[in-house]
Amino acid sequence: MVRLLLALALVATLFGQAPRKKSAGKKGAPATVEAPTRFPIETLRVTGSKLYPEPAIVKMLGVKVGDLLDEKALDLAQQNLSAHGAFSGIAYRYQPSPSGKGYAVTFEVTDTEQVLPMRFDERLKFDEKAVRQKLDTLDPLFRDKIPGTQAVIERYRAAVEQAGGQPVQAKVSADGPDELYVLFYPKGAPPVIAGTFFKGNSAVATADLQNTLNGVAVGVEYREKGFRELLENSLRPLYEARGRIGVKFLAVETVADPNVKGLRVTTTIEEGPSYSFGDVGVTGAGGFDRELAKAAGIRSGDVANMLSAQAAQEKIHLAMKRNGHMNVSSKISRQVIEEKRIVNLLFTVAPGPKYTFGKLFLKGLDIHGEHEIRRLWNMKPAQPFNAEYPDYFLNRIREDGLFDNLETTRSEIKPDHQNLTADVTLIFNEKRRELLKPKQ
Repeated sequence: MVRLLLALALVATLFGQAPRKKSAGKKGAPATVEAPTRFPIETLRVTGSKLYPEPAIVKMLGVKVGDLLDEKALDLAQQNLSAHGAFSGIAYRYQPSPSGKGYAVTFEVTDTEQVLPMRFDERLKFDEKAVRQKLDTLDPLFRDKIPGTQAVIERYRAAVEQAGGQPVQAKVSADGPDELYVLFYPKGAPPVIAGTFFKGNSAVATADLQNTLNGVAVGVEYREKGFRELLENSLRPLYEARGRIGVKFLAVETVADPNVKGLRVTTTIEEGPSYSFGDVGVTGAGGFDRELAKAAGIRSGDVANMLSAQAAQEKIHLAMKRNGHMNVSSKISRQVIEEKRIVNLLFTVAPGPKYTFGKLFLKGLDIHGEHEIRRLWNMKPAQPFNAEYPDYFLNRIREDGLFDNLETTRSEIKPDHQNLTADVTLIFNEKRRELLKPKQ
């Protein structure tokens, strides 16, 4: 009813005197006129999308500038956009255009939140680039990422199948918690890894390689890209722990396993030479750089065991935390000198703010026990806060047997980020809450 009134208002106010249309009549008789009841779309806009260009969305509507306004056509355009799956919300409105010659129509859309990249299984026997170009011609809204709804995925599956000329399946897959994608792959049960085998290895025993890789690979769908990622994530650390910084995983071959349903995957490894550590430096810690480099515990000439580099990084963090830097972080940069077969390490430290000790609180002790603990506690207010000290202190209390019937102890650290202080609460016999007395 509202839209009907709007149309009537448009006729009455914007057009003033309606266009005249002559009709057949007697010669010399005055011409009759008819007032039009429908008017054209003068402007057509789409707003709200951050992912798709407006002209591409307009192309999907099925209506265009110059068409006579028809609510049924606008409703159908709304349905077309909804069926595509790219938008979670679609609405439209129209009103008299500023020129007074027709209507201004605006569609308001909200993009679907989850859009996922497309990947093609290497077993598909078609040109991926050509298929993507074909999809681009079939769908004005085609991009490298598509909405992750089942309806959209099925539509693209059919389009990929048509463009590639090969039966295709599609599903949402992942290489990690935050790495979802839509995978297009051949129809039929995908092959799985039944076992892993190796050629060219000597620095690391085959059994060690298999024990490490089989735990994450056997039973997994085989895709060469994914398998190579498993090699990098699982086996490279074994080699880098032995100084084999330049290890390469070369050819990957697959054959059907004769005993079980699956593939035997054989990787050829080029282990490369062993490297040693060269210079070890620390930057970013101010006057503590040299002290921290020594605390790292890595000597020039040692085998370039990158696991020991990670352990050294933790030692640097602990040293900084003992000096009040509770939120210290760092990154390791390595410089590989091929001709000398050495690896130089640089630890870049971000100390964060320096905290001081605030107050000590005690739970689970009587007045005598509290007095004894406070007497033994060495960290004083305003001193740099040593985050290791509370647990170290409790361990000494237990080892020295200061209290009878001492069952459990733990510490809580409560930092004040505004004042850069840290309070400590020591909790004794949390379950029993018995009053403890120092030995006489």
